Amino acid sequence: METFTTRKGKTGIIIDKFRFKKDKEHKQSISWRCTNYQCKSRCTTDVQLSEVLSFPTAHNHEPEDDRTIQRHQVRGAVKRKAEESVHERPLKIACTEVQCYDSLDFNDAKCYASRYTVQGKK
Repeated sequence: METFTTRKGKTGIIIDKFRFKKDKEHKQSISWRCTNYQCKSRCTTDVQLSEVLSFPTAHNHEPEDDRTIQRHQVRGAVKRKAEESVHERPLKIACTEVQCYDSLDFNDAKCYASRYTVQGKK
């Protein structure tokens, strides 16, 4: 199980190349649902995210490849950092984030930077 931060700054988990978002938090556990809105797969972890209590139910789609998962992680990081540091150029932030992953390149960085430039951040 791996954790990631969404574009909205919330925690998500990755199990067997499927991404999950937090559904409900209980006293001793957290229930998660698949980020694919058409999929009904769910799982449960402990509150500390150290153990999977119930493994995911069946998905109705294929798992994501590593490149897609990495692109989601970079996109979330670029968005958060662009909002935090308004004086730093989005392309510079995107290039820094993309360098952390082997399967991503400068074209990916340009794609993320252009999203935030179009929205008014230059």
